[in-house]
Amino acid sequence: MRSAAVAGLGRSPKLGKSLLQRLVDGPLPDPLREAALRAHVAMAAEADADWYRRLWNLKQEQRKDGKGEVMAAELNTIRQLAVGALLPFLPEAEIAEAMKREYDSKIRRALLGHMEAKAMPKTVEVADWLLDRVDVTGADRALD
Repeated sequence: MRSAAVAGLGRSPKLGKSLLQRLVDGPLPDPLREAALRAHVAMAAEADADWYRRLWNLKQEQRKDGKGEVMAAELNTIRQLAVGALLPFLPEAEIAEAMKREYDSKIRRALLGHMEAKAMPKTVEVADWLLDRVDVTGADRALD
């Protein structure tokens, strides 16, 4: 029933998007939050960019809930979906900076892949920087 509700909201760009956003931000089970975010991402628009940035939380800021209690860090799968939706709206400078701060290898690969696909001028510079990093896994460095 929950899956059907999320799918229904995903077909409603006006009302559905705001309700899906509330589901993702709410205290629901993670699989339901992921499904809601996937449905939201399918309707992604530039107006959603700030919310996707908050979900991504590149700076790993500690957040508090409505009761003032510190919230757990966001799931990487949620962060990855948010970045995927945000990529078309990110300027090259922000992507290059994010490459230096991001710890999740899947997100780094998505960022670099987007730079390459869009033939951004700083792609080679960022790829060289990543290749020189000994703290990055060999698989990620080999991707360059």
